[in-house]
Amino acid sequence: MRAPEDVSFLSALFDLSFERMVTLRVARWVYAVGVVLLGVWAVAFLLAALVRGGAAALAGLVTAPLGFLLGCALLRLTLEALVVVFRIHEAVAELARRSGPTP
Repeated sequence: MRAPEDVSFLSALFDLSFERMVTLRVARWVYAVGVVLLGVWAVAFLLAALVRGGAAALAGLVTAPLGFLLGCALLRLTLEALVVVFRIHEAVAELARRSGPTP
């Protein structure tokens, strides 16, 4: 198996033998897009709460940042777990390659 940096993204994307993983490359972009979407949600939620006024505005001032932070944490934990699984796969594949063919 070749290192992920040895191959272009499109080449790895259309690798029908699934020898090259694209998940590690895509994870950082998924996280960035997720943080942006969570930020948009938090701002929209806060603005909607402020428009309603009163107790809703106060609740929005607390809920929007907490929701943003919780969403970022859950997204990060999920992606890190996925990346760990793929890194384990890479390590095991390297060990198998070093040990040679099995009888």
